[in-house]
Amino acid sequence: MGGGGSPLRLGFIFTYWSSSKTDVVAQSPPVPLVCPFCGQHSDAVIKIYNHKTKHYSVLTVGKGKFYCTFVCRNCTNEGELDEDAARVYIRSYLTGLEYDKIVKTHATKPDKAVRQLENLIRRNPGTLIEQEMQAMLSKWRQTLPTAEKDNTDGGGSR
Repeated sequence: MGGGGSPLRLGFIFTYWSSSKTDVVAQSPPVPLVCPFCGQHSDAVIKIYNHKTKHYSVLTVGKGKFYCTFVCRNCTNEGELDEDAARVYIRSYLTGLEYDKIVKTHATKPDKAVRQLENLIRRNPGTLIEQEMQAMLSKWRQTLPTAEKDNTDGGGSR
């Protein structure tokens, strides 16, 4: 699995892209769930799909709408997650993608990465990787030179 950013640390594995209208974007390792089909406590795999919206041009495809399903490992039935649970997984997945970009930015522009990470945490409270982002932010703040620390503590966004 290696290398990766927060979607991998979060447990999401990129599966494949297809040429169809709906793509499986990511899937999680097994998570505990009570299956509505078999009624048992079992592990389930969460899949995140992206239903693309096609524009008039053949060359452009819109961002689309994300939705989540689960696959019970006991009875192998697949069903949709309720809206609240799906929202948490999708939001955490998308936050993880943005977090990965910020981590890559930190190598070349650490002061900019600190500001971006502060904004990401402020905009996305309660995600599954919030504690990891907070820990990374405090680590990065300790390594900044003192002049840059003063600019990031109360300066707001530029």
